[in-house]
Amino acid sequence: MTSARSSSIFGYIGAVALTLACLSSLDAGAEPAGTLTLAITDGAGGAPLPARVEIRGADGAYYVAGDALRYVGDCGMSEPGSGYVDEAAALARFSDRIPIDNPYSRSTQFYSAGKSSVRLPLGPATVKVYRGSEYKVNVTTVEILEGETVENEIALARWVNMPKMGWYSADDHLHIARPTAELNPVVSRMM
Repeated sequence: MTSARSSSIFGYIGAVALTLACLSSLDAGAEPAGTLTLAITDGAGGAPLPARVEIRGADGAYYVAGDALRYVGDCGMSEPGSGYVDEAAALARFSDRIPIDNPYSRSTQFYSAGKSSVRLPLGPATVKVYRGSEYKVNVTTVEILEGETVENEIALARWVNMPKMGWYSADDHLHIARPTAELNPVVSRMM
């Protein structure tokens, strides 16, 4: 009985040791990386600005920040008469709506509330930041270094200031589906 019990214990210990060895080696094969943080502001006043961002790493792949805003789609998210949908359930339905596959630029983009952070492979990364038709597109290249955080402060500049000329943009509706009023703050962060 003792030998069966001891072999069972040794088998268990062996399985645990093997599992721990496998788990500890998972990170050993990970590619070296660094972190890029973005701070996007209005060049005229320094206030944080939400914007659309495109980041292309040294490996040619596009990257999306973990704190990217969800874009909540275009009409028709919920069926008419489906009733109340709580915020957590609604946000869960938007979980696939963070990366934006742009068919015109053939790139992947995301929305930032003005501050974002993303891990990237080592080497040069190209960052493009967009904010509507009144702002110039900002393009920068940053060098990502192993284990370091590179801070990229982007002050967006207007090419024209229509409100100063007496023009104001307005839209009488938004094509952003939100089945519950609790999602309004989520949508507002993009504006």
